Amino acid sequence: MNLKKLSFPLIITSLLSSSCSGGGNPYSLDLEYKPNFKILWLTDIHYGPEADTKSQEEFAHLDKIIKDAEQPDLIIITGDSFRQANKSHVNEFFSFIDSYGIKWAFTFGNHDQETFQDSPDFISEEIAKCKNKVYYDNPKDNIYGKANYYINLKSGGKTIYRLYLTDSNADFNGGYDVIHEDQLKHMEQIAENNKDSAVNLVFIHIPLFQFQSAWDGYKLGLYQGQGQNNETCCIPYIDNGAYQVFKKIGIKACFAGHDHLNYADIDYKGEMILSYGLKANDLDYHDDAICGYKIISLPEDSNSFGLKDIQMHSLLMK
Repeated sequence: MNLKKLSFPLIITSLLSSSCSGGGNPYSLDLEYKPNFKILWLTDIHYGPEADTKSQEEFAHLDKIIKDAEQPDLIIITGDSFRQANKSHVNEFFSFIDSYGIKWAFTFGNHDQETFQDSPDFISEEIAKCKNKVYYDNPKDNIYGKANYYINLKSGGKTIYRLYLTDSNADFNGGYDVIHEDQLKHMEQIAENNKDSAVNLVFIHIPLFQFQSAWDGYKLGLYQGQGQNNETCCIPYIDNGAYQVFKKIGIKACFAGHDHLNYADIDYKGEMILSYGLKANDLDYHDDAICGYKIISLPEDSNSFGLKDIQMHSLLMK
């Protein structure tokens, strides 16, 4: 079911001095590109009832991550920030993230909405109250999922990088859903409207179907890569052509979370980097040795972006 059809009228956007709607298109948000722009990538925090007896410890760990990242230009959170969360959990988490004065972007995972079926816009409404968010959601746009938007990193009026944040949706018939056709067409239209030399990156939660093929090929020595996968890739229930659409519109790298024990970055067929995030903390299933974050560095020569620009940083919880 498309939750948007149950939503109350709501339009949420980021209208900040350094983050504003680009060219009149509400899905397009602009940020200033700085040389070697640094993204702190967080995923699968799972804040909720499991943290109730140790919330100070959890936030101390996230604080350590943010400080260890040494002044990132943007934080991107790729889903499952919440697990069985109530409204207080959501408020606490967003207040914490927003308190650093660092711009941050958010996309949904399969668990974020599970306790908000009766108030599907609540998370977006809370994000809208935050000063430093870079985010857009229009529940009445009839595009499947939540918050299918993009960020232009600009220098001198030119877009150097374009970051798509796309809802990979949730569960489906005992498996995991796909990025739906209307979402993919939305991305194709964005690309059609922005025929420029920008390097395109996409951030989702559930990995594309091809993440498993990439890992299998990497183990056989077919593809270059780095990192390790320690569990089967939990991919969508079918291959619905999302990868081919991403390839068509020039996506150079796809960043996903979801699988807490996987953190490989693989240059799949020399066409697209398929990269797993590093689970941030110890909530839900995890391996203490591989909790932490990744840094994505965006070089001035955008065409040189590659595996070398994705670095993992493990931080043990204390």
